[in-house]
Amino acid sequence: MDDAGFSFLDLLRQNASLKKRYGRDYALVRLEIDGLENVEDKAAEQVRQALAECCQASLRDEDLGTLCGDTGFAMLMPETTLARAAVAAERLRTDFQALKLPVSQGTLSAGVTEGRDEDDSGDQVLARAEEALRQAIDEGGNCLRTSEGRSAADGSNNGG
Repeated sequence: MDDAGFSFLDLLRQNASLKKRYGRDYALVRLEIDGLENVEDKAAEQVRQALAECCQASLRDEDLGTLCGDTGFAMLMPETTLARAAVAAERLRTDFQALKLPVSQGTLSAGVTEGRDEDDSGDQVLARAEEALRQAIDEGGNCLRTSEGRSAADGSNNGG
């Protein structure tokens, strides 16, 4: 079957089905560029392009990345646990921060989750990733939170 017509959400739902049926791990990472809504259009486009290139360099062949709105990115990582996805996302965050960007604040907030056996669809996984991302942003940005409330850097549980 030609998968050219599949959307990101279709592939997320397919991974949820594979998890439920065969127990195959997968993770979802949601990233947002901190403060980009306050940057002029030309500079903002350069920052988005830098993020896309950074993500492309970080993704494995089997991973799928896509833009999410004006300031975000999503990565679907098949055959990946929550812990491994958090490490990969944290590495991407620090790599992005090290880039020379046309704005003073080149930081990312990240939310990471994994598929669970009880998920009926990819929509539940996306909601958890969005919630983890929202927690990272609410904590001031420039950090990563998992759906289990942990930071990739210290493994602590922040009450979530």
